[in-house]
This record gives sequence, C-alpha cells and structure tokens, in this order.
Amino acid sequence: MFKARRKAALRSRWTAFRYLKPEKDELKKELAKIDEARQSLEAFRASSAALFEERNAKLAVKEAEINATLARAQEEKKQTEQLLKKNEEIVKRAKSDD
Repeated sequence: MFKARRKAALRSRWTAFRYLKPEKDELKKELAKIDEARQSLEAFRASSAALFEERNAKLAVKEAEINATLARAQEEKKQTEQLLKKNEEIVKRAKSDD
C-alpha cells in the first residue's frame, strides 16, 4: 500500500513536471530578457551619468573663464574711469592756469 501511494505520488510529480517544464523554460527565457534589459538600463544610466559629469566639468571651466574675463573687464573699466578723472583734473588745471 505504501509503495502504491509512493508510485502514485511520483507519477503525479512526473506528470506535473511534464506539464510545467515548458512554462518553466518560458519563464527562464523571460527572466533572461528582463535581466538583459536591466543590464542595458544600468549601462545607459552609467553612461548618462558620465556624460552629465563631463558636461558639468566643461561648463565649470567655461564659467571660470567668463568670471575671469568679467573681472578683467571690471578692472579695466575702473582703471579707465581713474584715467578719465585724472584727465579731467588736468584739463581743469590747464583752463584755470589760462
């Protein structure tokens, strides 16, 4: 009796295995596709992050160049204003001496 139950159980498992094996194989294929898509997404994220960092670095360099140019322009403006003021003083003295 015990052997008969065991044979029936084994037969039942074998039958289930035969019916579920195609589904199991299909699930493995789908899992492989999902894993491949996940890896592609991770690679895309990594390359996007690297590109973002590269562009930010270039932008920082350009910003520093612009700030340096602005500082030079402001200094030149200040020097020009000082020269203009000195010239006006010289012109006033020359007119008052006449």
